[in-house]
Amino acid sequence: MKCHHCGFTLAALLFAGSVSAATIYDNGGPDNITGLYSDASDLPGPAQYTADDFVLSAGNNTITSVHWWGGWDVAAPGPVTDFIITIYEQESGAPAVTALHTVNVGMVAGVDTGVDTLAGGFDIYEYGAFIDPITLTAGETYFLSITNHSGDSSADWFWATHERPGGDGYFRSDPSGPWFQDAVGVDVAFYLTDDVAPQPVPVPAGVGLLGMGLAGLALRWRKRAA
Repeated sequence: MKCHHCGFTLAALLFAGSVSAATIYDNGGPDNITGLYSDASDLPGPAQYTADDFVLSAGNNTITSVHWWGGWDVAAPGPVTDFIITIYEQESGAPAVTALHTVNVGMVAGVDTGVDTLAGGFDIYEYGAFIDPITLTAGETYFLSITNHSGDSSADWFWATHERPGGDGYFRSDPSGPWFQDAVGVDVAFYLTDDVAPQPVPVPAGVGLLGMGLAGLALRWRKRAA
């Protein structure tokens, strides 16, 4: 009798991990209209950093992963990404000048959503990255900034908008300068979770021997069939 599930079971034992997922803040998905420039790759020339506010609730105030949408001002995917995620406290209603937390998540491969923006017709990609847990004070306003730092000035990365007008996004061109509120009023698309990154499950020695035994049986069967 042929065992249809032996290979799958062994693979599951080797690679399965525990994942829990809970969205602790949802700023909304892309409105598929446009995006805000959030790219430092043109330095020392023009650059822009974009930020939007969020508030976490009690018991849901530890961030372990960040998810966002964006795209390039070119028809095809742009250069390799090098994303930096930054969290700012609030000062006088705007993001503080100095960062509270900075995380370089590096290259994050976006997944093409299959949807294009109405402005320019460029592809919208969905991104996500696990980070070391960051616990913030519940009920307080913070600002999230996501900026591409690939160093390639041939294309610019834009953070997809969620709502325009009506939002309260901020921007600045000087990484150590003051922030300015977007004149139109815009929110950007992102959500925060307390997902637990999947971890490989240790394989007991007996399972490894079982896998080797199954492989040996398969090889012997092929030889006999030949």
